[in-house]
Amino acid sequence: FQMRRGPPRSTQSRSSAASDVYKRQMYKELLDEAESNKRLNESLKEYEDKYQQLKHLLQEKSEIFSFAQREADLIENEVSNEVLNLSLIHISEPTRQAEISYAVFCLKK
Repeated sequence: FQMRRGPPRSTQSRSSAASDVYKRQMYKELLDEAESNKRLNESLKEYEDKYQQLKHLLQEKSEIFSFAQREADLIENEVSNEVLNLSLIHISEPTRQAEISYAVFCLKK
């Protein structure tokens, strides 16, 4: 087997080779930046999803609180109305050795 040498290959000038290296570096930097932006967008999407979930949960809790507050107001009004229908009678028993007093609430007619 005999090896033949062909004519010398043409070589690029130094400036052309440097330009190619620069282009490869720039291409790699652009790819890295694109990958970084992709990760940032994914993180942003995750945070947006979490924000929406928390917003929905807060809305649910707010509705529950509003319902509970309305119920508490209704109960308070009912109790207030019942208290208005009561009268206080004070009973004292001074005939015993120790004076005993009672406070009794009676429904008004």
